[in-house]
Amino acid sequence: MNTHSSRGHFHASLVARASRFDTLTETPLDISDDPASAELTTFYATSAAMSYAGPSQTITIDGADYVLTFGDEFNGSTVSFWNGYGNGGLWATSFSPHLDDTRSITSNNELQYYIDPDMSGLPNPFTVDQGVLTINASELDATQRQLADGYDYGSGMLSTEMTFDVSSGYIEISADVPDEQGFWSAFWMLPADGDWSSEIDIFEILGGTADTIHTNVWTDGTPDAAYLTGTDAADGFHTYGLFWDADSIQWFYDGELIRETANTITEEMFLIINLAVGGWAGDPDGTTDFGDGLSIDYVHVYELETDPNRNPAMQGDTFVPADPDVGTTQTEVINGSRWGDVIDAQAGDDTVYGDGGDDILSGGTGADRLFGQAGDDSLSGGAGNDHLIGGAGEDRLDGGAGTDHMWGGSYGADGSRDTFVFSAGSGADYVHDFEVAFDLIDLTFYGVDWSTVQSALSDQSWATRLDLAALGGSAGDAVYLANVALADLTSDNFLTSDLIA
Repeated sequence: MNTHSSRGHFHASLVARASRFDTLTETPLDISDDPASAELTTFYATSAAMSYAGPSQTITIDGADYVLTFGDEFNGSTVSFWNGYGNGGLWATSFSPHLDDTRSITSNNELQYYIDPDMSGLPNPFTVDQGVLTINASELDATQRQLADGYDYGSGMLSTEMTFDVSSGYIEISADVPDEQGFWSAFWMLPADGDWSSEIDIFEILGGTADTIHTNVWTDGTPDAAYLTGTDAADGFHTYGLFWDADSIQWFYDGELIRETANTITEEMFLIINLAVGGWAGDPDGTTDFGDGLSIDYVHVYELETDPNRNPAMQGDTFVPADPDVGTTQTEVINGSRWGDVIDAQAGDDTVYGDGGDDILSGGTGADRLFGQAGDDSLSGGAGNDHLIGGAGEDRLDGGAGTDHMWGGSYGADGSRDTFVFSAGSGADYVHDFEVAFDLIDLTFYGVDWSTVQSALSDQSWATRLDLAALGGSAGDAVYLANVALADLTSDNFLTSDLIA
């Protein structure tokens, strides 16, 4: 089931390996003599295959009940995009947005840059109309190419890397693929732990030969590929299904079994839908119609009801990701995204990076290191001896209990107004880059006035000391403003009850 806190690092595995199509050998499929094919003309057929039993939340496969654990009908006015921890979105629009934020697989010689829907200056590749999501590729002009790392084309991808993974069950998409030279449509899966130890390709369709459905299973970098020709895949919507259990993997096209192989994949995988440009599909040419996109009607995942490790059954027709417990009780490194993230590292001696956006970072217990990086961030150390580094932007830092070391900038002055917050029990804390011209000490917890604060200040030659115990804090509570002279401080540097009333 879902293991969101252990999301892996995909960039190295996607980029460093040689093109996986350099030596790819595929086996042609022939289903004309398959005795099951006549019985499996639709997904709803009964036999060794699958049939609906009651509402769509449950299907029956070989006599066993499978429950709907993931689904998106795209019936809203927009798509539920993942845009940072704690924001409730579903679909990520790049590989590992919390790490390398990869937007093209260079080892595949792809020509596109995957665009987020909110990226300024770039065309939004996603549109929703009457319950159908369409991903469109586009040619980028010179200005747009500068924003897209120099790529000539923009396009879109969706993945559940941050929200959902699965290790068995029945997975189905209803899609209308484009038949345009240079377009490469795919529905596939990668391991949730970030290791490219395996891959399952439910379908890959090249726009120049869109009557051919490519399937594949990669195990430890070794492919097992097969393809089916003579289909009408580019002629309207079709269903592409994958049944995956401990023994076998089966592929279905419009409910008809087209391939079966022994299962070699036993790990959690997440879903990916993408429209690539170039690479295996070749370059676009003068015939390529960029108005022809990859359209998706729905995505469904069913898991064995009796499986104790399955994901929870869905309530309703749209998957709602749980608020992830990003942190654990272990010592770990947690990376935020370019959006505003809400991260609680919980127990352990953790290192947390906010990346971009206005982040809310909590260390929890343990000796933590919190890096706000870009954006106006809020950092809370919690219990333990912590290091809080705000980075660029106007940050708010609260060390919590313990002996804490704080920097409003990136280990140095940043010319922004940072606020350092203190309360009873905060311990002996050190602020290493306090800027008299900008920064604030928030003492509103104590309810004291400026004259009381003045009496608690003393010059230590190397720092100015503020005796928080004298303001009503616990014994030993103090703040040391390193390299700040007492004479340089004024009431403008403090938030007190009389100054904010």
